[in-house]
Amino acid sequence: MVGKRLQVVCSLGFVSILSSCGDPRVPAGAVISAVEANRTTTYTLNTAPTIVVDGTIHFKIQASDTDPTPVNGANVDLSASSPTVGDTASGFVAGGLGSGFVNPGDRDRLHVTSNASGVVSANYQFTVPKCTQPPAAAGGGTGDLAVSASISASIGVSSATWIDSITIKADPTC
Repeated sequence: MVGKRLQVVCSLGFVSILSSCGDPRVPAGAVISAVEANRTTTYTLNTAPTIVVDGTIHFKIQASDTDPTPVNGANVDLSASSPTVGDTASGFVAGGLGSGFVNPGDRDRLHVTSNASGVVSANYQFTVPKCTQPPAAAGGGTGDLAVSASISASIGVSSATWIDSITIKADPTC
């Protein structure tokens, strides 16, 4: 009886070790990084919530910090966050090679496969919040609104995040 329990525990442990190894095409020291620099975007006269696409964002996978050899065919998990809480319009609208949603009901998580250059890309859509009234000193509300949208990429052994820091300028028409 003890032997059978031990066999089950060892089998489960072995399966856990195998499942934690990740994508076999990704070398143990591989790194992923955002190709584009973080962005700072300013919106003026944004009197209503506006749906925008943050352009195509690229991430590159290389063999290690010191070896720039691209990693082809790696599975990459992309996730993103909108600057608007409960944003029903948010989600990836275009993915690259081998892309597909982790869950079709959640457009904020996407699986993609790196190309021969070790690159993955995706477009992310989100809602920019409406502007606010000018600061209280001018007889209004809170002033400029600062929010961010982000896209994170993970290959299991490494991850990277790209951020769009967004400022929505205060406006008396809001």
